[in-house]
Amino acid sequence: MSTVESQEERSLFERNLSIIEERWPSVHQELLQEGLQSERLVEMLTELPQPTVKVAGIHLTSGYDRIHDARLQAEAIPEESSEAWVYGCGLGDLPRLLLERERLTRITVVVLNPDVVFRTLSHVDHGDWLSDSRISLCTVTESGPVVQRPFAASTACLKLAGNSRNGERLAANVLLELSTPFLNRDFTQAELMRERVRSNRPFVQRDRDAAELFGTFPSEKVAVVAGAGPTLSEHLDTLYHNRHRFVIIAVDAVLSTLIHAGIRPDYVITIDPYPMVLTLFETNLEGFEETPLIYFPTVDPTVLNHWPGPRFVARSHSPLHDLLEADSPDGVLFASGLVIHPALDLAVKMGAEKVVLTGADFGFPNHESHASGSRVRRTVHQDRISLTVTNGNGEEFATITSYRNGLLDCERYIAGLSKTTVIQGSRRSARIDGCSALDETELHTLWDGKNRPHLKMERGYKKYLTDERNSDPTSSAWALLENGRTAMEKGDNPLDISEMFQAARHLFFHTHDQRGEMWSWKALADAALNDDDPDQALGCLEHVMTALESVPDHQLRAEALLCKGLSMLRSEATRSPDESMTAVKHLEEAMHIFRGMDAPVWEARCRRASARYYEQVGRFEDAVTQVRSALVILEQASALTDQGRCHDRLGELLVRLNRFDEAEQSILQAIAIHRQTGNRYAEAMSRNAQFSIQLEHGRPEQGDSSPNCLTILVKTARCFRQGLEAKGHDMLTRLIDCLLSGIREGALVVTPEQVTPALHALAQAQKSGDLLLVADILEFSIGPTWFNANRPQ
Repeated sequence: MSTVESQEERSLFERNLSIIEERWPSVHQELLQEGLQSERLVEMLTELPQPTVKVAGIHLTSGYDRIHDARLQAEAIPEESSEAWVYGCGLGDLPRLLLERERLTRITVVVLNPDVVFRTLSHVDHGDWLSDSRISLCTVTESGPVVQRPFAASTACLKLAGNSRNGERLAANVLLELSTPFLNRDFTQAELMRERVRSNRPFVQRDRDAAELFGTFPSEKVAVVAGAGPTLSEHLDTLYHNRHRFVIIAVDAVLSTLIHAGIRPDYVITIDPYPMVLTLFETNLEGFEETPLIYFPTVDPTVLNHWPGPRFVARSHSPLHDLLEADSPDGVLFASGLVIHPALDLAVKMGAEKVVLTGADFGFPNHESHASGSRVRRTVHQDRISLTVTNGNGEEFATITSYRNGLLDCERYIAGLSKTTVIQGSRRSARIDGCSALDETELHTLWDGKNRPHLKMERGYKKYLTDERNSDPTSSAWALLENGRTAMEKGDNPLDISEMFQAARHLFFHTHDQRGEMWSWKALADAALNDDDPDQALGCLEHVMTALESVPDHQLRAEALLCKGLSMLRSEATRSPDESMTAVKHLEEAMHIFRGMDAPVWEARCRRASARYYEQVGRFEDAVTQVRSALVILEQASALTDQGRCHDRLGELLVRLNRFDEAEQSILQAIAIHRQTGNRYAEAMSRNAQFSIQLEHGRPEQGDSSPNCLTILVKTARCFRQGLEAKGHDMLTRLIDCLLSGIREGALVVTPEQVTPALHALAQAQKSGDLLLVADILEFSIGPTWFNANRPQ
């Protein structure tokens, strides 16, 4: 390239970029951010009949007749349209052609790949169409994941959109929309499918309707949809040992896998018309005489003849099923090419509140096509496949077009659900937007809380090791962790909670389960932080961070970073400016991981934790902003428990800003949420905070500020914590009696109306068994001078 050419290209680049900067600053910023970091190879091809640009080996346009190709794409926009969407800029040919239509008053061009656009600015003059007032340029984030209509697309840009998850996902949606008419036409004209529907009419006439299964799901269980992907193998032991807790709906290709694992599913579903499907059923079906088979009228009739149990016929919205006429079943299931779709829809229409997707990989993790034991399992050579999807850990693996389209259709289906929560069983599966991820080893803990078996909270781990009834110590350990977390959410006795976590840790240690031991240390850190002991929490987290070096766990690392950052901010021993900044970096890294995992509740917790740093450095308004942002996220996620905590935190910050009315309103919302979720401990603390706010509103002084009252009450609380329950209950009763008598005799400097919140807090604290909280409440509520004169001897 000569100096003159370099100067010309630089001048062209600056002219193009200045237009974008002036009209669309957000797009300009993203172009700079992505373009300066990109390493894609860009080459201007001038030896072709028509010049074009090649990016990463892909021509952005035809080198022979660019305008003809652009016209073909533009035909997707009806002539009468006044608005159009264009996905991908290409070299600007498509927007230019559309601008020739006078009826089009607005054309929105979506930048799918900012680095590609950035690099074409020095090779192609985009000024003519970028300057037109009818053009609106936007990023993928601004346009959203839904494909807007009417639209046209630059096909090369769709191929190059993989530089970000949002761009790749939107491009995949555009491709799916473009291919859907062809797929539907091909499906409806398939003679094989028509023949299957005709030949299966006798089965349809005598078999039961799948609609009979709708609304029959047992409320005490969780639905598990067993897809045939390789990650199903991770769950086989858990499903086997906890079989009674689940209703398992299996797709046909995984039947032999489940049978070999000793698991008989509750329902099996099949939809494919091809004769090879019969091989999936050529296994020992002894014991399946009562197991329903749900099928579409398009299946091979030999499969129906082979099945030993009852059969239920369902249909999709395909026009093929209209051939059944009067015999068409009422039971309609969602179908979009993959058997996992109707299996999921069956669980939803049966009435399952929670559905766990296992083996729903939508690709080939570890180069495998199916779960171990499947009759169609094979090794997939990833180097022969260019298409990829991203798993829950942010890693890419190979897939094919039908699987990726099936993933997109699954996401659209889940987005329309309102009463059912769909959970992904493995983070090695393709990430499904709209699903939370379930830790593989915790599947056995997921069943309806009101029907959980009660685990006695005996102190010490040895009982769990020596009890002959305990045949599965690992399952007991995970159950202990789950019960401990539940107890912590409810505000139960901290000693019982810590002992459950310690018992779980010892069980994992003796069963050589290093991963379980890591999670136990993390639970102990959470318990210590919950009990206002950040230094103890940091000690537990050291074990976690050390173990993560040899046993990586994406989610555990994020949770540990969040706990560590918060512990450092709360610890008096580690609150130097440098350590505070380190804590903030931990929180930012955790938030980044959670955002990548699509874990909004955890992201909100990071924001709430970061508010503590802003409070420490005196930036109270920034702290309030962080907590309010967390609340918005939590309200969208319907996470009540965390909403209550955020309202408590917001109330504390507003008090620091002397905005007492706002603070009290926030605390009142927290009280209502804590009462709704049954958290007595949190309700008590919130009521005490409400009481303190009332006294800040110009109430009379509380008198002597000597610490005698607090000292006596804390000693009483410590005696109670050491197990002197009789003495503790007696002292608590006498203290409350003194408070009540003081109100009756007018001895308190505050009125009965003012002290009512404190009385409510005392009642809740007494139920939770936490006398340290009682100490705080009474120390604040009773004037120390009055207490010294009236305290029990």
